[in-house]
Formats: sequence, C-alpha cells, structure tokens
Amino acid sequence: MAKVSSVQKNDRRRKLADKYAERRADCKSIIRSTKTTEEAKDDALGASWLLTAARAHLRAGDYAEAERRAAE
Repeated sequence: MAKVSSVQKNDRRRKLADKYAERRADCKSIIRSTKTTEEAKDDALGASWLLTAARAHLRAGDYAEAERRAAE
C-alpha cells in the first residue's frame, strides 16, 4: 500500500496535468500544422517548453513554482 503523501503528490500531478491538458494539446496542434507560420510555431513551442518546465518543478515537489510556470 502506498504512503498517503505519495498518493497526495500523484493527485496534485494529475490535477495540474488535467488543468493544462487543453493548452498542451493546442500547442501540439499548432506545432504540427503545416499551415501555421513559423512565428506561431515558435510561440507554441515556447509555451510547450514552459509546460514541460512546470512538470519538472512538480516532480521536484515545488508546487507553487510549477503552477506559476504552467500559467505563463
């Protein structure tokens, strides 16, 4: 049986992932589209990297920083 703190940590991760899943999907579709401009692709790629950084902070346990990075 998992420790309570591990279960809570996984719940926080799941909530953050669910909260920003739509934004991540939008970024992916912009990046993969052949009809978007390079500038739009660069902006979407930057936003995608911010979400990746947010996940890294979340794994490290810095929940406030993860939320801040994901909101940028």
